[in-house]
Amino acid sequence: MSVSQLVRYHTSKYKKANSKGNIRHKKDNETPLPLYIGLMVQFCNDRVVCPTGLQLSTFTCAAIDNIDHNPSSSSSTQSFHGTAISLIQRKSDAQGISSFLKIEENEWTKKCTSSLPEWYLQLPCTTTKKQPNVPVSNINAFQPPPIHNEPMSDEWLQMIQTLDLHNLTNISHTSWAAFHSNRSGSVTKSHSVLLPLLNESINSPSMVRHCFDILKRTLATINPNQTPVVTCDQPVYATAKQLQWLLPELYGEDKMVVMMGALHIEMSFLAALRDWLDGSGWADILVEANVTSEGKVGQCLKGSHVKRSRYIHEVSVASLYILLKKAYDVSTDGQISMKEWITRRVAESVHFKYWYITLQLELLLFQFLDTIRSANFEKFIVTLQMICPWMFAMDHTHYARWMPVFSKTLVELKTRIPDVYEEFSKGYFVACKSGRPYSCISHDQMHEQCNKDIKSDGGAVGILDNPSALMKWMVSGPLIANLLGQFDEEMGFSENDNNCVHHEDNVSCNTRFVNDVKELTQVFSHDNRNPYACGIGENLMNIASNLIMSDNANKSVCIADDVGRTQYGTFVQERLVRCEQSIF
Repeated sequence: MSVSQLVRYHTSKYKKANSKGNIRHKKDNETPLPLYIGLMVQFCNDRVVCPTGLQLSTFTCAAIDNIDHNPSSSSSTQSFHGTAISLIQRKSDAQGISSFLKIEENEWTKKCTSSLPEWYLQLPCTTTKKQPNVPVSNINAFQPPPIHNEPMSDEWLQMIQTLDLHNLTNISHTSWAAFHSNRSGSVTKSHSVLLPLLNESINSPSMVRHCFDILKRTLATINPNQTPVVTCDQPVYATAKQLQWLLPELYGEDKMVVMMGALHIEMSFLAALRDWLDGSGWADILVEANVTSEGKVGQCLKGSHVKRSRYIHEVSVASLYILLKKAYDVSTDGQISMKEWITRRVAESVHFKYWYITLQLELLLFQFLDTIRSANFEKFIVTLQMICPWMFAMDHTHYARWMPVFSKTLVELKTRIPDVYEEFSKGYFVACKSGRPYSCISHDQMHEQCNKDIKSDGGAVGILDNPSALMKWMVSGPLIANLLGQFDEEMGFSENDNNCVHHEDNVSCNTRFVNDVKELTQVFSHDNRNPYACGIGENLMNIASNLIMSDNANKSVCIADDVGRTQYGTFVQERLVRCEQSIF
């Protein structure tokens, strides 16, 4: 009945011919039962607000972020900028929470709803103007590992190198995700719910502290013995860490774990790759090979469209390795090992070194994604330390400052909070919505998907102008989205017949990938553009126009890795280990 009434509410989309006022989302079309179902919130002695559907005594993580709702209706003049909190669990057989609310007889016809507890809406006064003291690290040595192992050790690249690009009869499991998912098992599904929205932006220290308090109250009911774990993006992470350092007795690093969202780290690393490849002609080659269009290549370079960016780097890394292996075979005839040949060529040619570092950086990106998809926590920490020096080298100030702090938190987790470290080692630092193999996502990405679910497709006319209607949406919207998600799952609408296969492991995706690798390799090989060939020259040049770069550009390529590692090591030792200088 609830779903049918929601359909009635959302299908009043167009004005009827013989009616004067039947516009979608009209107040008279609001149905009380969905609003009440959305308010199935547990008020336990006015101390906790917790949605139904969560499981008791189950490891629970949270994610916080801003939620912006800008209605697309031409008659809407307001927008909403608030804060959303989501709770994420792996599904189990544990007992679930049932609502303490009971449907009274008069609730079936009421248009208004009960208000939330005052503590849930009132923010504590907090400031972070005082620079906090960073706790002294117990890490004796904090040196970043090498950038990446040699490409020759990557099993996927070895498979790509053996492909016959001119024969597309046997191309199963060729894309990066399909190859690894074929070697992975299924994962337990995760369940996420949103708490009622908050009307204030997440950008203030008071709101971040308020989210901490809400999370602590909620976990005291769901899983009392667990240390709170919360994930957020970099700006919120910076504020959260300052709160931990300013108020260690309430939110200290031994009382709460604050995680930086892996999705936002990936986007920042994609932006660093863009800076590295800027002016190299790489984008022009991609357009010429029809891997992407001229209008979309900008989004791919910036990393604003994550899926497209991943794909072009996947095609690029496969093509570059094929070209590297081809250049090695032509130059040496197998007389020396490939590792020795690469070391010699790196010392001889700046152009070769630049494109070899490009290949390594793209492999590092997919190594980072692999740690998330496979839920490998130890490898996640190591890969994070590999990425940090390149944030310094590419001058990404905010991530260069806070990613080492995040890495330090993860390294110390085993001694500070062993119970959380144990859960993370089981793979619970990421989530899986589908249960498919190799499909785990970070908690901040799952939170972004929850935010998307509660936003209506066309906007709600008049809701943001009416405080009462806004409160209904803030409270009932997240829970109605949870209800519809559960309905889809129970009815099987969200699952395909073949649920044990990765969504990219199909003929269409594999064929497209192989064709794009083939085209890009041919474009690189045309007019002697292979960046690894011996006759390409020593100086750095634009691969599309053959324009020779300046001496400063050549020098920057030669020292980029060393500069990044030096700055990263100095930052960690001075600000995190010995605490001789302020982190700011």
